[in-house]
Amino acid sequence: MTSVFCSLGVALLLPATVLGGRNTQSTDTEYKYGGADVTGEHLGAMPHNTGVDMTKPNQAYCDGCLVAVEEFHMQWLRYVTKESQEGDEVDQKGGGNQPPAITYNDEVEDTVSDICKSKAFRLNAYTDQVAEVCQSLIGTEEIKRKIVAQFLAKDLNARLLPGRKKSTCEDGGLVNACPVGAKYAFDIGNSTSCGLCESVVGNVLFQVRHKKHNHGLWTQKSVFEIVDSVCMMGVLRHADPKVDEVYEVCESLMDEHAKAVVASIIKHYGDEAAVMADVCSTMTNHCAEGGGDSDGKNNKKSKKKKKKKKKSKKQDL
Repeated sequence: MTSVFCSLGVALLLPATVLGGRNTQSTDTEYKYGGADVTGEHLGAMPHNTGVDMTKPNQAYCDGCLVAVEEFHMQWLRYVTKESQEGDEVDQKGGGNQPPAITYNDEVEDTVSDICKSKAFRLNAYTDQVAEVCQSLIGTEEIKRKIVAQFLAKDLNARLLPGRKKSTCEDGGLVNACPVGAKYAFDIGNSTSCGLCESVVGNVLFQVRHKKHNHGLWTQKSVFEIVDSVCMMGVLRHADPKVDEVYEVCESLMDEHAKAVVASIIKHYGDEAAVMADVCSTMTNHCAEGGGDSDGKNNKKSKKKKKKKKKSKKQDL
């Protein structure tokens, strides 16, 4: 995709904070640093009053909550791995065949409390809205403790994340961030050709919304840069066996239609229904008549065609 960046320059100017519940923060907004976390890295001062409505379910609130759970998972896994290797405060259950038990001491408490302010979090260039929502969760003692309880001495396989997101973020859970049954949020949908395409589009739009864009613009270049790694991020958003199927569709879609997908996102201001219609029915036949749909049977012929395409690609290599 890098070669495409230089030749594309169409820009769409969006409001600085939110457009229809979507995050559009600029990378020009810098964190102010103060203090240091337990690793010695400087902490970022958290943004406030970013325009997120945290009184009821909405897209910006939901995106921030989902990112918070994903970040908690990744940083917790990193911490447990480090402690296990060093043999510190970790009880290797079942000879290492069961999830390790961490002693919840002051160091662990500091690590958890600093998740949304850590260098690792900042390097992911999340929007200020995401950062504010993340800190609102981790900074609330009762919510933080309940999130920790989902991971402490528990299986840390990413396949469990959709369920953990649901119990944390869905309306009626720990916080009322996401509408009940939000497909992109909780891996809802089947493995039909259409269902997989819709899952990919949901992942792409989620990725575009919760990352900062240069100068606050959604440009073809900035969107390309953000979605470049979207397929591999599916491991945090889907359970077995769907995760592998989504990855295959994602790779195929982005290899063959990345430029058109990005153009559709900009054209429709990231509107999910419009982009899905473009990508899954017009650009491809995933949801077209005879191509299978999210409630119907999968199109076996289309699957066979994909397999043939993959084989021919391998032969070309």
